[in-house]
This record gives sequence, structure tokens and C-alpha cells, in this order.
Amino acid sequence: MFSAAMSLATVALDEAEEGAMETLKDKTLQELEEMQNDPEAIDRLAQEAPEVQDLQLEREMALATNRSLAERNLEFQGPLEISRSNLSDKYQELRKLVERCQEQKAKLEKFSSALQPGALLDLLQIEGMKIEEESEVRWSGTPSLSPCPERRCLQGARAPE
Repeated sequence: MFSAAMSLATVALDEAEEGAMETLKDKTLQELEEMQNDPEAIDRLAQEAPEVQDLQLEREMALATNRSLAERNLEFQGPLEISRSNLSDKYQELRKLVERCQEQKAKLEKFSSALQPGALLDLLQIEGMKIEEESEVRWSGTPSLSPCPERRCLQGARAPE
């Protein structure tokens, strides 16, 4: 970009020199010497050259274009900031969901490991033992439902009479 601008400036300078040469051809030697000693006259001559004026016009147009682009970019800044904020909120929401999913996955793995056949059998055996102990404790203090064998004998002996 810089080299293109330099070559454009060099071409413009060459053209300005040619235009200046046309203007200087009509001057006398004394006028040229006076002009050489007057820096303001040299500046005026350079500024009046059509090539320099074209370059200034191009520069002003480029500045106007840049300004227009900058203004359009500023118009997009508000919606861009809002979108950026929304995106940030969505990422935080996503992080929370990922965290929650990991927690749910851990719970699921814990429950699924408990549902392995060996683990289930162990749990059932433990529960069965608990139930047996509870029933033994419950029935140890109550009279037996089946009559004792001695009563059976007595009842059997009386019946044929």
C-alpha cells in the first residue's frame, strides 16, 4: 500500500515537473532567478500545477471515503456490542448447562453401577437378611401358631373314644 502511494506520488511529481516546465518556458532568465530565490513563489507554482491539484483532490476524496466508512462502522457499533453481550450471556448459559449435564452424568453413572447384576444381588441379599431379622424379632415374643407336639398327642389319643 505504501509503495503504491509512493509510486503514485513519484508519477504525480514527474507530471508536475512537466507542467511546471511549460509554465517556466515563458519566463525570462531574470524572472526565473527571482523565482528561485522566492520560496513562496516556488510553493505557489507547485500548488497551481494541475497534477498537484489532482492529487489533493484524490486525497480529499480518500479522506471523505474513510470518514464515511468510519461513520458507518460507528452505526454498527451499538448492535455489535449488544450482540457481543448476548453471545457472552449464551456462553455462560452454555457453561452452566455443561456443568449440569456433567452432574447428571455422574449421578447416572452412580445409579447404573448400582444396577449391575452382582450389585443388585448383593442388595437383595442384604435386604432379605434384614427382613429375616425383623421377622425373628417380631415373632420371638408371640405364641406359636402351631400347637406343640404334646398337645397333638393328647388330642389324638382322645379322638377314638
